[in-house]
Amino acid sequence: MTENVGRIVNIAGPVVKCTGLPAVRMYEVVRVGNEKLIGEVIEVGCDEFTVQVYEETSGVSPGEPVVATGGPLSVELGPGLLGSIYDGIQRPLPDLKSLSGDFITRGLNVEGLNKEKKWQFRPTVAVKSKVKPGDVVGEVPETGIITSKIMVPVGIEGEVVSIAPPGAYTVVEPICKVKDRQGDIHDVIMMQRTAVRVGRPYKERVPMDTPLVTGQRVIDTFMPQAKGGTGAIPGGFGTGKCVLGNTPVLLANGLTVPIEQLYREHLSTGIVTEDSEDETLVQLRTPLHVISFDGTGYSSQKATHVYRGTTNRLVRVVTHSGRYVVVTPVHKLFRFDGSAIEEVEAGHLSVGDLLAVPRRLSLEGEEVRLDAYDAFLDYRAADPSVIQWMADTIQALKATMTTKEMAESLNVSHDVLAGYSQGLNPPTLRFLERLARLAGVDRVPVHSVKRGSGSKPFLIPPAVTPELAEWLGLFIAAGHFQDAEHNIRFSSTSERTLNRFVELTHLLFGLEASIIHGPLDHTPFAAVRSSGLRDLLRHLGVSRTDKTYRVRIPVCIMKSPVSIAVHFLAGYFAEGGTVSRHVLGISTTGIGLHTDVSYLLTRLGVLYKSRRKSGRGVLELDRASAIQIADVFLEHGVFSHDRINKLYQCLDYSAASPSATDLTPIAQTVLAFTHPHAEHSEECHVLGPHEQPHGNYTELEDSLSVCITGRPMESIWVRALDTDQSAGGILRNAPELTEEVYFDRVVKIESYDSKQPVFDITVEGSHNFVGGHLPFTLHNTVTLHQFAKWADAQVVVYVGCGERGNEMTEALEEWPQLKDPKSGRPLMERTVLIANTSNMPVAAREASIYVAITIAEYFRDQGFDVALMADSTSRWAEALREISGRLGQLPSEEGYPAYLGSRLAQFYERGGRMRVLGSDERLGSVTVCGAVSPPGGDFSEPVTQATLRIVKVFWALDKDLAARRFFPAINSLTSYSLYMNNLESWHRRELGEDWPELVKEAMAILQKDQELREIVQLVGPDALPESERATLEAARMIKEDFLTQSAIHEIDTFCPIRKTYRMLRVIVTFARRMAEAVKAGAHVRRILEFSVLDNIARMKIAPWDSFDKTMDAIEKKMNSEFDTLTREMVEAGTAPP
Repeated sequence: MTENVGRIVNIAGPVVKCTGLPAVRMYEVVRVGNEKLIGEVIEVGCDEFTVQVYEETSGVSPGEPVVATGGPLSVELGPGLLGSIYDGIQRPLPDLKSLSGDFITRGLNVEGLNKEKKWQFRPTVAVKSKVKPGDVVGEVPETGIITSKIMVPVGIEGEVVSIAPPGAYTVVEPICKVKDRQGDIHDVIMMQRTAVRVGRPYKERVPMDTPLVTGQRVIDTFMPQAKGGTGAIPGGFGTGKCVLGNTPVLLANGLTVPIEQLYREHLSTGIVTEDSEDETLVQLRTPLHVISFDGTGYSSQKATHVYRGTTNRLVRVVTHSGRYVVVTPVHKLFRFDGSAIEEVEAGHLSVGDLLAVPRRLSLEGEEVRLDAYDAFLDYRAADPSVIQWMADTIQALKATMTTKEMAESLNVSHDVLAGYSQGLNPPTLRFLERLARLAGVDRVPVHSVKRGSGSKPFLIPPAVTPELAEWLGLFIAAGHFQDAEHNIRFSSTSERTLNRFVELTHLLFGLEASIIHGPLDHTPFAAVRSSGLRDLLRHLGVSRTDKTYRVRIPVCIMKSPVSIAVHFLAGYFAEGGTVSRHVLGISTTGIGLHTDVSYLLTRLGVLYKSRRKSGRGVLELDRASAIQIADVFLEHGVFSHDRINKLYQCLDYSAASPSATDLTPIAQTVLAFTHPHAEHSEECHVLGPHEQPHGNYTELEDSLSVCITGRPMESIWVRALDTDQSAGGILRNAPELTEEVYFDRVVKIESYDSKQPVFDITVEGSHNFVGGHLPFTLHNTVTLHQFAKWADAQVVVYVGCGERGNEMTEALEEWPQLKDPKSGRPLMERTVLIANTSNMPVAAREASIYVAITIAEYFRDQGFDVALMADSTSRWAEALREISGRLGQLPSEEGYPAYLGSRLAQFYERGGRMRVLGSDERLGSVTVCGAVSPPGGDFSEPVTQATLRIVKVFWALDKDLAARRFFPAINSLTSYSLYMNNLESWHRRELGEDWPELVKEAMAILQKDQELREIVQLVGPDALPESERATLEAARMIKEDFLTQSAIHEIDTFCPIRKTYRMLRVIVTFARRMAEAVKAGAHVRRILEFSVLDNIARMKIAPWDSFDKTMDAIEKKMNSEFDTLTREMVEAGTAPP
């Protein structure tokens, strides 16, 4: 065995124990096994050493060689980094794909920089110049945005004896020669090789007194980041945003499938991108189409992944309409706050909250065809035309083969074939299918079959028709099988309904049903004897046995268009419905049937109240909902069963009062604006504060509501806007205008400890889906590119450390498409991406963090401000835990190694603002922002706590704000920055002396608003004094007119820090003057009439080059209107002069 070759002793996943290399050193790179896998020495003993391998070790055996390279894990630094996409050990992913395809082959050795590409070099030093490490000897325009500096590497100092002239050179060609004091000549090339475990040297750290301006007002104002600072963005992954496995998910085709069943079905066919004891993530090979809420209505969206996790705590939320859902405490539900829909964790809901749930689901459905071959292959065809087709086909085949050959090909005897061809016996459908295949033609349609030669034939409907839907509704409501006699029975006290069942049985199936009247105490029934019909019903999914709790509406009904659903409901209601003067009831047996009926009613937009007891349930419809379903029955021309006739007779249309179907809670500000227009509308009736309609499920008590019939609100809003354009700001969050959303009051919340498997699905774009035993809108779990686009950093390094494959794929696909707003060129021209997904070897995950920070330090040394985003450090810590466990090290809290905190600190400490090496006084910075993804959203777990002890900026992403279209979705109250004092001098000098006071005052208003919101939820806004109403209005202005920022608006996407200052000053000044006016006796309602409010709402879109002029005009107008108010109050004697 040669000196630099050892051998493998033991293999445990990515950890390999080796021997035979006595001179091996810690963190030296070795090549493992016959395939020369890349590994790094992490433990050295007397005779053995341990290697963590950065590639999959399956198939590697003890005894295979281990080759030492003599050097540590290093990266290549130089022109070519920008715009590159690497794996965790700096292998370019495009090169790996070109060599091995979509799946990386083990043992590939690809260099980090292209050694053949030539770069345009321009020297910046002359011969005889004195240089030392860090000095710039030339420049290379690497991209259209960044010009890279070629620096003298550490270890070289002396006099320049030659410098390459301007021209094109590769990164390995000498471009400068330096003679040191000993007279030795050293070549300087454009590429440097640097070990990743140790930070690159610098002169000294300098104070972090300059903000990293992001152009995002909420960050730059309330939690600013300093250049060279450290920050964290916590947000739980996986576990947390989940539901129980029996929770149905509504697919776009109308079916509801338990979410655990979706997970099980796709576990074997999908791509498992993450798998552990606690969670599994499966990427779907073919996306599911589910129904999702887009902010105003429901539409089909793609679900790309299914997820399984575990939880130790659950929350059960029950609403007034009887809906309930069991979710984890941090799972988001959609709450209506009086003016907009927001997402709220289930654990933060309160009794009395209004949840946005589906009111109408507009599913198109599809025609469902019925094919006899799917269920009756062993039945015999009874269509004369089919038998004739068979005879003709057999005769035609005889021209090309013998009868014996034909019989063998059709897998029948010669006698059977002869009997078929001579018409002695009707053929089975299996025979007809084989015959068509042998003849090379399509199967002949079969519409009439019989079980045996002597049996009665029956018809198979070619499709699910309204008549078949009605018959199925009747049978599921009051029918059952009698297997002993092959009988199907349907019971009813209505002679009209019995006759209709007999009529439909003959029309649909060609069978005769008999009506049997037994003793007086027995219910009459219709009976039909047909095993074939029984088999057809079972094929359709109808299983009416003693197990009534298993009854479900057939799939063919759930997938069909609305007209089919209406006729099914009519048939079901004829026996499963009850009618009284004030309420209509639809009875159900079993949770499955209850769920199915509720989804059909929601497709029609009919509201209901659910009640269940002892396994049985009823869906109650109040008077207005009953009128609505009666109208639907009339519109579709359903058969007038006795119970449906009774429904028509009981409903007095002229006396119908508005109800939950027609009521929508409206914010006071919105209602005050629309009231005059709605009041004079024939389409809208405004209810007084005590005018309570019958059956109003929302029971808003003293709140004003608007009664809507049909779809008039859109025209009312348009009419209102036409007459008062200034009120547009009030209406921007008005989801109540849609027919598709209903607001259901929470009546009960239960929390309990229970270790349970939980599930979720990933939905593109909207990140929610419709599901639940009664329709609910359920959230699931985004990355913001604004920080990378607008932050005052010249270079961005993004590392996806252990990210799920779909999330990393999204980043790899989207980042190359993003434009740098400052130059208009691709953002990738100043970006380096490092992709290490969760299904890649865990050891490479641990290395990727160091590779990224080393690349960031290289650009820092050139004098650039660099932003490093690591997503997520939690998965890096998981890699440390796995490696530590395989090494047998003593575990600390939750199995993490005892050195977790020190490793995290070492990583974040490599950030900072430095005076870098070189003769000049260059300053560079690395700002490190790490995403933390605690399992189950538990911020008390070790990684999150260790991170928060190190970093000084905390940006709390809030998906509630994101759902309300608040951007950036950062909670200003729970976020913080410890750099505020460091940056105060810069803010006072560059913006204004009053900046710190403005920020503190705005934050105090938001904090007071949070306290008042809790009071408002209990007693309503009318109970507040005018001073506190003024605080609420000031907070609204801060949140809506200042903190919200559009990422897609060409102006508002970025806000210069000077404009941020002027906007904040305007709003705080308004709040001050409003408080003074209210104290003097003014009413907030009068102040809200100021026309300057619309100017304030629009100041965010004032052009950058003229915002000072705009702000001056707004301040002047604001002061004028307050002065006018003061004069009015003095003249009226309500305020002192």
